[in-house]
Amino acid sequence: MNEQTSSQSPRYLSDDDVKKRIQTASLAEVTAAELVSLFMQETAVQQHLPDGRCQQDPRDGAIILYNEVRNRRPHDNKPDAPETAVAKPCPICAGNTTKIVDAAPLSQGFTFINKNMYPVVYPVTERDDGFVGLHFLQWTSSHHDADWHNMPQADRATVLARLAALEQTLLLADAPPLPTAEAWPGGWRSGGRPV
Repeated sequence: MNEQTSSQSPRYLSDDDVKKRIQTASLAEVTAAELVSLFMQETAVQQHLPDGRCQQDPRDGAIILYNEVRNRRPHDNKPDAPETAVAKPCPICAGNTTKIVDAAPLSQGFTFINKNMYPVVYPVTERDDGFVGLHFLQWTSSHHDADWHNMPQADRATVLARLAALEQTLLLADAPPLPTAEAWPGGWRSGGRPV
């Protein structure tokens, strides 16, 4: 996996590249209000703000939030090329990503959470449609081919622990415009409805 020719991009985001992109090493170091601020400061996200449209999902007819700019992502919506000896470059492995708000070491590489460069929701909107929020991505591993089916159990536990940390930070957010949640018998309560 680490062997590569000059015509191939790496199939992993190097540890040094991960470390260069870290804004906060752990969600324990940041409040929800600070996450909102970091999200709004991300230049790459500013170029792809949501357009506020809802669309009908052609698969099942559900109304979904949609951002037209997502159709222009560099790795989507292109027909598969014929099989070649050279793997397609991965934008994430090449470092074309936003700053990282949480990272944890794995047996190889890192798992990390960063801001979605093509968000469906954003913390501030000029529209009064109520669709505000933060759109994050969690990368299971900085190694391209590492995933749930081939990772050690301890690594999978680390990935889930980091996802739980993000959920906890956001559930307990006291950072307008994010909705707050409160403890409720049998689960969390958000916006007046049991979840």
